[in-house]
Parts: sequence; structure tokens; C-alpha cells
Amino acid sequence: ESKTLTLHECFVACAAWAAAWCLSHIFCCHGGSSNDARLWRSQVYSCLAVIGCLKLLMRVEHIPEDLLFDFGIEHQIFFSMAVGHWLVSIWESFRDRSTLGRGLCSKSFRGVRDPSQFLFRAYIVHHVIAAGGYLALIWLQRCSGVGTFGLLFELPVLMLNRREIAQRCNPLPRWLRQRSGVLKHWKYVRLLFLVGRGGPIMVYVYSCVFWRDHVGALTTAELVVYHGMTLFFALLNYGFLFVLRAWARFDLDIVAQEIVDADEDDYGFDRQANAGAFPVNPEAEPLQDVTIERLASMCGASANAPVWIGIDGTAYDVTAFVRDCPCGEQVLRQWAGQDASEAFHAARHSHSAKASM
Repeated sequence: ESKTLTLHECFVACAAWAAAWCLSHIFCCHGGSSNDARLWRSQVYSCLAVIGCLKLLMRVEHIPEDLLFDFGIEHQIFFSMAVGHWLVSIWESFRDRSTLGRGLCSKSFRGVRDPSQFLFRAYIVHHVIAAGGYLALIWLQRCSGVGTFGLLFELPVLMLNRREIAQRCNPLPRWLRQRSGVLKHWKYVRLLFLVGRGGPIMVYVYSCVFWRDHVGALTTAELVVYHGMTLFFALLNYGFLFVLRAWARFDLDIVAQEIVDADEDDYGFDRQANAGAFPVNPEAEPLQDVTIERLASMCGASANAPVWIGIDGTAYDVTAFVRDCPCGEQVLRQWAGQDASEAFHAARHSHSAKASM
């Protein structure tokens, strides 16, 4: 019989992994933002998760017995790592909730006005269920295949993190500024998504048909975890396909806009001379010096209160723009009265959008 840790030791391992993931922010944040730390930490976890999945699959000798009933110390270590990761991810989602919908707007999904808030709620539900599911596997010491293939789900995340990390570079990498590079990136995302998430789902469908006797030997609690986790994440990933499609469309739109902007520059397009193409409020107040305290006071404390944000040392009154902001009203209000330069540039606005300011 495989050597295993006690439940107490497993919980200690979960806490140790969570602490390690939190400490990684100290090293990843050096010279960067908290968002950078989240992305690099996620990239490290995704690499370890895929390696862990391969390691656990290598010990499978009898199918389906080993995928359902085999449970050793290696499972506990990697599943504890997953628990720590998803617990820290909950904290990260709360902290970075305003940036989760970067690249999405109110038109990205039908009936969703605030993509950031929508993704924030979806992420929280996902992270809580993922952490709880891995804890249940550690507790039951059964259904190890569910947790093992769950680690493989991180395979496409490697490419998604690569995209987000590239978006934060200045200047942008060449592949992200070329249509061929963007198309190739999303082709690999779809391929890894099919392998890393479609593959495990197909194994589950196969098990329901051909492994019924073995699956039927599981207890009621084990059946709930086995079917519940698989069906939940299968449905969630079907919905996530629409998010991927919106992100891919955003990347291609940005590339197309940069091509237009480059053509305008090549033909000597005078942005100063064409500033009149954008409407200007004739009743707008003249420019004036704004102190940090004055900016902070314009935080939209009530529904009709003024909303100002700071971008690159300039304060903008966006009160009239709050409800029509493509990124969603909640995102704009979260930066009210603050310096939003980092979030603004991370959204990769076009020249025309910047000129309209």
C-alpha cells in the first residue's frame, strides 16, 4: 500500500504551500506591480501542475483502478500545492479585481455590462470550488484521477499568462503587434485547451460508459466529488470559451488599429490639426492645477458625485463617461480619485481613443 501523510500533515502542507505562494509575491513584485507578481506566480504554478500531472500519470499501471483508488504521498503533495494556489488566487482576485476584465468591454458578452465584475465573480466561484475539491480529494484519498487531470487543466494557462505578461511589456513584443503572431498564439491556445481540458473531459465521458462497475464501487461522498467536480469544471470551461473568443478578437482589433495608426503616421497625419474631429465641451472649465487631495476628493462617493481619475499626471473629469465606459462602470469607479495610469496603459488604448480625451 502507498505511503501517505496523515490528514494533519496534509493540512500543514496546504498551509505551507499557501505561505510559499504568498512569499513569492515579495520576489515577483521587485521592480514590478502586484499584477506582475500574480502572473508570474501563476506561470510557475501552471508549470509545476503540468509536471505534477505527468508525474502522477507515470505511476498509473492499472486502468481504471489506479485512477480511482490509488492515492499516495505524491498525490497529497501536488494536491496540497493546488489547494494553496487556489486559496492565494482568491486573495489575488479580490486585490486585482479591477484588472481581471482587461481587453473586454460592455459589448463583449450579451447582457454583461461590467466584464471585470462578471469575471471576478466567476473566478471566485471557480477558485473556491477548486480549493474545496482538492481538499475533499485529500480527505477521501480516492478519485485521484480527478485531481490529476485537474492539474492538466493548467496547460492552456501557460499561453494565456504569456499573453498577459507580453501585454505589460513596453514596447510590446513583435508577435503581439503582428496579425500572424496573434493568430499563431491563439491557435496554440486552442490546441492546448483541447488537449489539457478537452482530453480529461473525454476520459470522464468514457468512464461513465465503460468503467461503470469501478465507478459504482465508490461511496456516495466519492461519487459526489467525482461527478460534481468534473461536471462543474466542464460546464465552466464551455463558458470560458466565450471569454477566450473575446480576448482573441480584442488582440486582433488592437493589431488592426495599430496598422491604421502606423499608416496615418506614414502619411503625415497631423493629430494636433485633427483634434477638432473630437467634440469638445464649450462649457468646460480651463485647465488648473489639481492637488492629490483634490483628486482624492473626487472619488464618486455618491451616485451623482463627480468622478475624476489621474492619468500620467493629468486629472480627468469622467463623470459623464462613467456609465458609457467600455470597460464597465465598476472598473472606472474603482479608480476614482486615484492615479489610474498603469491600468489605463495596460488596456492598450488606440491613438484615436487617447486623442478623444
